[in-house]
Amino acid sequence: MTMMMADSLAQETSSHNLPFRYIGVDIGSKIDRSAIAVLDQRSNQIVTLTALPVGSPYTQITTELQPLTVTHDYVLGVDSNGAGAVIAEILLQQGVNCLPIFTTGGRGITKTIHGINAAKTDLVFLLKSALAGGLTLSSECIDHAHELRQELASFVRTAGSRGMKFGAVSSQHDDLIMAIIYALVTRHVHLKRRVRGLAR
Repeated sequence: MTMMMADSLAQETSSHNLPFRYIGVDIGSKIDRSAIAVLDQRSNQIVTLTALPVGSPYTQITTELQPLTVTHDYVLGVDSNGAGAVIAEILLQQGVNCLPIFTTGGRGITKTIHGINAAKTDLVFLLKSALAGGLTLSSECIDHAHELRQELASFVRTAGSRGMKFGAVSSQHDDLIMAIIYALVTRHVHLKRRVRGLAR
């Protein structure tokens, strides 16, 4: 997906007064927060950024998403590793336009009948490309700017038992960054499908 294609499609949606939004959801655990990010395609801005308190029940995620999914101008990408698979299934059963996202090793981002398979190295590349392309926070999210800078600073590449991996260093969060990344990969896949004439 080139920046020219993305810009062209952004103008198309804008001209029809359909502000397409891409929602990314990072599912936390008992010691990590869950987070939600909303990317507005027209402005290339993160317009909503929410971090749920550590230990929040997973039902709170679906509650937080309800007002964001009442219209039809969105696609939601949800972290479907571990407990996230259950959340994705619930959202799909509720009729939410949802793409489960599974992070993998290796390289590449592919759309399957089950959702999106995405190598974490490619997800990080999407983030870097988006930042270089002018992705910004809206005024509604500016309170998270300092925290995002901290997450970016601690988001490092390390060697694991299954090869290289990206994530926050010990005791640091990366949930806001991952929610934004999931919104970006959802946009990437959706726009790619639109160019091919396959999107709904």
